[in-house]
Amino acid sequence: GYAGTSVWVDPDHELIVVLLTNRVHPTRKNDKIRAFRPALHDVVFTSVVGG
Repeated sequence: GYAGTSVWVDPDHELIVVLLTNRVHPTRKNDKIRAFRPALHDVVFTSVVGG
């Protein structure tokens, strides 16, 4: 998780999302996580809070 850690906090909804990933796998040129992080946060928020 050292190369792709994401911590997202929404104090209004008492919600915390922690994502531990290896962004450099399989290569350092791997940038797919950039689109995945906000998508994950949106899914978690919608699942927990509603949308």
